[in-house]
Amino acid sequence: MMHDGVNNHDRVLLVCSEESLTRVGVLNEIERVLEREAKEGGSEVLIPITLDDYVYGDWAPDRKDIADQIRSRVITKYTEESDS
Repeated sequence: MMHDGVNNHDRVLLVCSEESLTRVGVLNEIERVLEREAKEGGSEVLIPITLDDYVYGDWAPDRKDIADQIRSRVITKYTEESDS
């Protein structure tokens, strides 16, 4: 199902939090989106938002290049205050 979502939508929202980034399969999903972006000539399909600061420092996936690619983007920080 995620494979279809990655390929059939204009954008993919990545929720960057400690809970999401440590879930089994999330790294594979990120890789698929980055592969799609490369195939499309560098288009930015993946839109990261964060709920905590985990993505900025403590997140250390085996493939450091993936973390570097995510951190190089504008990451919107969602807080309850920004909801209003």
